[in-house]
Amino acid sequence: MESTEMNRYTISISKLRPALTFWLLFLIVLPLCARAGQQLSFKAGVASIVITPDESMWMAGYAARNKPSEGKVHDLHAKALALEDEHGTRFIIVTVDLIGIPRPMRDWLAEHARESYKLEPEALLLNASHTHSGPVIRETRYSIYGNTLYGLSPEQIQQSNKYVDDLQEKLLELIGRAIQNLAPAKLSYTHARAGFAMNRRLKTETGVRNSPNPDGPVDHDVPVLRIDDSEGKLRAVLFGYACHCTTLSFYQYCGDYAGFAQEYIEQAHPGTTAMFMAGCGGDQNPYPRRTLDYCMQHGRALANGVESALAPRARPVAGPIRAALDTVTLDFAEVPSREKLQQQAKSTDKYNRRHAEVLLEELEQNGAIRTTYPYLVQVVRFGDDLTMVALAGEVVVDYSLRLKSELPGLAVWVAGYSNDVFGYVPSARVLREGGYEAGDAMRYTDLPGPFAPSVEELIVAKVHELVQNSQSESKLELIRPSEDGSGFVRTGSGAKFLAWGFNYDHDDPGRLLENYWHQEWPTVVEDFKEIKALGANTVRIHLQTEKFMQTPTEPNKASLDQLARLVELAEQTRLYLDITGLGCYHKNDVPEWYDAMDEADRWDVQARFWEAVAKTCARSDAIFCYDLMNEPILAGADKAETEWPAGEFGGKNFVQRITLDLAGRTREQVAKAWVDKLVAVIRKHDQRHMITIGVIPWAHVWPNAKPFFYSKEVGENLDFASVHFYPKKGEVEKALKALAVYDVGKPLVIEETSGLWCGQEDFMRFFDGSREITDGWIGFYWGTTIDEYARRKDDIAAGIMKEWLEFFRTKTPEILR
Repeated sequence: MESTEMNRYTISISKLRPALTFWLLFLIVLPLCARAGQQLSFKAGVASIVITPDESMWMAGYAARNKPSEGKVHDLHAKALALEDEHGTRFIIVTVDLIGIPRPMRDWLAEHARESYKLEPEALLLNASHTHSGPVIRETRYSIYGNTLYGLSPEQIQQSNKYVDDLQEKLLELIGRAIQNLAPAKLSYTHARAGFAMNRRLKTETGVRNSPNPDGPVDHDVPVLRIDDSEGKLRAVLFGYACHCTTLSFYQYCGDYAGFAQEYIEQAHPGTTAMFMAGCGGDQNPYPRRTLDYCMQHGRALANGVESALAPRARPVAGPIRAALDTVTLDFAEVPSREKLQQQAKSTDKYNRRHAEVLLEELEQNGAIRTTYPYLVQVVRFGDDLTMVALAGEVVVDYSLRLKSELPGLAVWVAGYSNDVFGYVPSARVLREGGYEAGDAMRYTDLPGPFAPSVEELIVAKVHELVQNSQSESKLELIRPSEDGSGFVRTGSGAKFLAWGFNYDHDDPGRLLENYWHQEWPTVVEDFKEIKALGANTVRIHLQTEKFMQTPTEPNKASLDQLARLVELAEQTRLYLDITGLGCYHKNDVPEWYDAMDEADRWDVQARFWEAVAKTCARSDAIFCYDLMNEPILAGADKAETEWPAGEFGGKNFVQRITLDLAGRTREQVAKAWVDKLVAVIRKHDQRHMITIGVIPWAHVWPNAKPFFYSKEVGENLDFASVHFYPKKGEVEKALKALAVYDVGKPLVIEETSGLWCGQEDFMRFFDGSREITDGWIGFYWGTTIDEYARRKDDIAAGIMKEWLEFFRTKTPEILR
C-alpha cells in the first residue's frame, strides 16, 4: 500500500516541522482572537503614608557620614498592598523607603497584625528599598543598619528609638487601611528590563574590590504585578529591581532611584499607587553614581522599564494565595577566638576595634559567641501563575538567577531585603572569591564573621521546601477515557478533560530535545513555563530510540534519569506528558546495529525501550499517554522494502516502517502483533496510563480509507485515537469528513495540527467544526516566545509562529472553561 502518492503525502506533512519555505508561509495569517474576560477572583486594597522624619536625624548606610540630615529631596513613603483571594485568604505586602527592616520590628508588626487583623505571620511580607538616604533606625545590637554604629549621642539614640516606635504604629495602621480598601480587582504579571545596575565586585591582583565589573553577573529583570479595578483601570503597580539604592551619598532624605521611579509612575498614572520591592542587589550598584541627576535618570530608566512592561498584555494571575514562612539555621565559619578578638580590640581601625569589643562583650555575657543565624525565608504562590520568594538580608544576585532557573511555575519573583535586613548574604561563589559581601562587611555588624560555605545550599533548599509546601492543593489527576468512550475524564474528580497543548519535538534551530536537555536544562524549564503560560495542559515529547537504548539489551540510564527529571518538571509545572517513543528522526544518529536488525530483533529492542520508559513513568499522574511510535507505516503488499525510515525531509525522518516485508501475513496481523507486543511490556509495569499511536489520516488521502490502527482487528488494546491533521485550502468539509472516520467510539485527539496548508478562514472553520467529536488538539512550540518572534520583524516564519501562539493563547479560555 506504500505508493508514490503515499510517499508524497508523508513528505508533505513532515514539512511543518523544519524551517518553512517562504512561498508557503505567505499562505498563512492566523487570527488574533478577542481575549476572554478575566474573572475578578481577587480583592485588592492599597494605602500609603509619608514616613519622612519631621526633624533632622542621623542618616543610615554610610559609616563615613559625620553629621545629621539637612532637608529632603522628596518624601519617604511606606505603602501597603492587601490582597484577598476568592477563599478569603489574605496576603499583605508592605514596602518602605528605608535602609532595612529590623527583625524586632518585623516581629512586633507580625504579632500586632495577628491580634488586630487576624493576619498570620506568613501572610505579611515587609521589604525595604535599602535607600542610603533615610534615617538610622533602632537596632538592638551594634549594626550599620541601626543607631549604635555611628557613635550617636543619647539624645540622638532616643530620637531614633522614638522614630521606630512611631513607625511601627503607623505601619500597623497602614495595613489596616489597605485591608479596609479591599475591592474587586484583577491581578496580572508582566516584566521588562532596566540596564543601569552593574556588578560591583571587580577581581584584581590584590583581591575583590568595590568597583564596576561589566563582566559580573546581573539581573536586569523588572518584574511587575499590576492590579486593575473592576473597570480595568490601573489601581496599583508593584515592581522590583536588583540593585543597591546607593546613587546618592549626601545629607538629604531621598528614596534614591527607587523613590524617583515610584514618583514618575504615579505621575504618569494618576490615582495609581506604585510600590518598589528590592531584589537580590547585594552585589549590584547603580552606575554612574553620586549626583542627583544620575539618580533621577536611573529612576526614569526603571520607570520606563515598568511602562514597557505595562504596554503589552500582561499574564493573568489567579489564586489561591498560599504563603509559607520559616527559618533555616545558617552556620558561620569558624568564630574568632578570645585571643584573636583581644588582639583585634587594639586595632587603630575603629570599626575593627568596635566589632571585636561587641563580640568580646557577647562572649562575657553568654560564655560563647553564637555560631548560627536564624534566617527567614518566605514564599507566596498565586495559584500556579506566580511564585514570590522573599529572602532576608542583603542577598547577592546569584540567588535570584539560580532560583528563577530552578523553581517551577510560570513566573518567579525573588526579592531580597525582606523581613530582616541584618547583613550580607553571600553565595558560594562570592564566599570563594572573598571581599566585602563575602565577609568583610561583617565588621559593621554584631555577627562574628563570614557564613560557612553551606549558606547557599541551605537557603535554596529551604526555598524549594516552602515552594513544595505551598503548592496548590489541586493535584494533577490521572486521565482516563470515560466509561462510554465519549471523551477523557480526571479520575479523581470525574471532571471532563480536553488535551490542549504543544508538540515539543525540537527547538527553533531544529535540535531534538535529547540533544540539549542535559547541558541546557534551564532552557527546558523555561520552555515548560512558557508552554504553561500560553494556556497548555499537555506537552508531547518525542523520545529517540538511539538515545534510550545503549545496546540492543541495555537501556541508557542517563537518558532515563533525565526523563524522570522531565516528568518531575511536568508535575511541578502541572503539565501532562504525551510521551511518543521509538523516534529515529535523525537517520545518521541511528546505530548501525539497530538498522541491521531483522524485524523480530528490532521489535525486541522496541519492547525493551518501552519497558524501560514505562518503569520510569508509571507512578506519575503527569503522564497523559504513551504514543508507541510517530506515524508508523507498513511495507506494501506487492514488494519488500529495504529501509526502515520513510519520508525524509530536512534531515529528519518522522515516518517509520514497522516491517519491511509482510512475508505472506496480512497487514492487520503484522500491526496487531506489533501493537500487542509493545502494549504487553508497558502493562507489565504500568496498568494506569493510556496508550495510543499518532497516525497519518489516510482517510484524508483516500476517501474510502478506514482507520487501520484503530480498526477492531488491530486497535483493541489502544485507549484512544490520535491523528495528525493538516487541512488543505478549500477542502474543509473533506477534512472534517475524513476526521469523522476516526471517531470510533474512543476519545479522539488531533495530536498534530496547524493551518499551514489552508489559511486563516479555512483553519478556523476546520477547528470549530472538529470540536464536536475531538477531545484534544496539540500544535507546536519550538522554544521561542511570542515576544521573541515579535522582535524578528523581517522573518516571515517568525511572524507565522507568533500568530499561531497568540491564537492558541487567546483560545485557551474558550477551550478549557
